[in-house]
Amino acid sequence: ALGGEGIRLDDLALLYAALGDHGLSKPLAYTAEDEQARLRDGGTRLMRAEAADKIVAILRETPAPAGRLPGPLMRAGNRPAFKTGTSYGYRDALAVGVAGGYAVMVWTGRPDGGARADQTGREAAAPLLFDVFDQLQAPSQLPAPLAPARAPVALKSLNGPDSRASILFPPKNTTVYVEASVSSGTGALKVARPLKLSARGQRPITWYVDGQPLPEDVNGDFSWEPRTEGFYDLTVVDAAGHSDKSHVRVKAIDGSGPQ
Repeated sequence: ALGGEGIRLDDLALLYAALGDHGLSKPLAYTAEDEQARLRDGGTRLMRAEAADKIVAILRETPAPAGRLPGPLMRAGNRPAFKTGTSYGYRDALAVGVAGGYAVMVWTGRPDGGARADQTGREAAAPLLFDVFDQLQAPSQLPAPLAPARAPVALKSLNGPDSRASILFPPKNTTVYVEASVSSGTGALKVARPLKLSARGQRPITWYVDGQPLPEDVNGDFSWEPRTEGFYDLTVVDAAGHSDKSHVRVKAIDGSGPQ
């Protein structure tokens, strides 16, 4: 439990890897050279082996996500020792754990760091954590990774001269949550973090909200601060005259949430 303190995901990886290694901490390996150096590194004693093993035993008692009981892990008697967390305002949902010689970190959130109502670490990240552990325990079932040159057509992104404009965020016919306070008198929103809009199309592109153009910032991006809760029509038009529309509902959340 870190309370209001911040921590990097790679620092969490160091900590949980040390727990799984009986209290010995070693640098993370990002390259083949790092991995060779790590094998030669005797590690630094972060805590007594007995303490690390007791913490792992406690974390193994964390209830698994609803409907999840990973077969390969349970047959091996190696239940994941994991913990979940949710940052202030539902911006980050985390699940971290160790099992089978692996430390796995899962983060879910929005690219712009905005809030996602009711998306907790247990509900959003823990199921993915168990999916990863399942696959790590069954390597023969993993498909060989595709080299970029062999990517199937379905995975290729082609931006030819006839590419049509399309809205990526916010998606069509969805409810978008914004962290904001609501005026009790007028219902006006005071937005804490504007929504960063995203679209595909030939540049330059222009955004419209209910027919009114949005200004472009100095970085060439478009951000939107809804005036009130309710329904909005967003339109994007690219340099070729192609357009796309998105109808969304905006709801405000006050930014409070589980820690």
